[in-house]
Amino acid sequence: MNARGSTEVIIATIGLSMGVLSQNLFSMIITMAILTTMAMPPMLRAALARLPLDKDEKERLEREEFEQNGFVANLERLLLAADESLNAKFASHIAGLLAGSRGLPITVLHVDLEAQLPDKKGEEESLELVVKNAAKSIAKSDEDGPRNIEITTRVPKEGPAEAIEEEAKKGFDLLVVGVDRTLAAGGGFDRKIQDICAGFRSPMAIAVARGPHLKRSAAPDLRILVPVSGSAVSRRGAEIAIALAHLSSDPLRVIYVSTTRDKGARRGSVSLSLGREEAILKDTAAAAARYNVDVRTVLRAHVAPEQAILQEIRSSKADLVVLGVDRIAGEKLDFGSVAHAVLSKSDASVLLIADGDAARKS
Repeated sequence: MNARGSTEVIIATIGLSMGVLSQNLFSMIITMAILTTMAMPPMLRAALARLPLDKDEKERLEREEFEQNGFVANLERLLLAADESLNAKFASHIAGLLAGSRGLPITVLHVDLEAQLPDKKGEEESLELVVKNAAKSIAKSDEDGPRNIEITTRVPKEGPAEAIEEEAKKGFDLLVVGVDRTLAAGGGFDRKIQDICAGFRSPMAIAVARGPHLKRSAAPDLRILVPVSGSAVSRRGAEIAIALAHLSSDPLRVIYVSTTRDKGARRGSVSLSLGREEAILKDTAAAAARYNVDVRTVLRAHVAPEQAILQEIRSSKADLVVLGVDRIAGEKLDFGSVAHAVLSKSDASVLLIADGDAARKS
């Protein structure tokens, strides 16, 4: 049944050493073990190829193939950098949902130097408890049952930049950031966020809470909107959105937005075929279907990306926009004009998913 030959070889060797087996019989057993070991793999493949796959098995194989090159499926450790603000609670909820979906360990780094570890009186407001409750909520819907996640707390004595740089050496796959102020008064990101992101070279997620999420971070249903353009960063944002939409009863809204390169090509093209755009939406919908996430798609190919996103927020009444962005190399933290426009004008909460590759090149 095993068809590997190891058991036969061991027994034959012992039998030969005890004088129970002759040399000829020993050679026959070894030859049989080699032949059956070599013949069984192609025979099994040929036999199983004739068996039809049921729907569940086919979906499982497709999901495993998709996850081999996926982002969320290959996360192993999360780092949450947050202060004690209301926005930090929302970022903690997001981090807990991501950790709970995979049973990932997470480190909570309190970047507010004046903050202390939560005592019993303030325990219900602690970031750690928000993470734990969010992880439990998403784990309850898992077919494998609830997953316990390991939470580690760090209260550094040094500044945010030094603390993040020290933690980054331990190998984290994603940094989730949540602080009180996101944008500075004169434009651009607040100094604290710039310090936090400066020492981290891997992908990061910056959470900005708006509206009801400032009052209640653990919203029962997230109405999520994710823009896609076919780029690697937009696919990463779509994966995060699918993972967050796992518990929501509202469908995930996926909107196609054109990039600058797409708009330039449109001006010089006579054909206005939208085959590529529709294919990208179908691919995203198929990826969501693998995790039983309902999807509603919208195509806005001839509108500026920031305008399309803001219009869809208003029409769909989305309360969270998950936006995959490129991290532009430079001295200051910058994710481009589209991200800045959405952060400045959106009434919905925003989750920026940025790659760290540009930081390595800078």
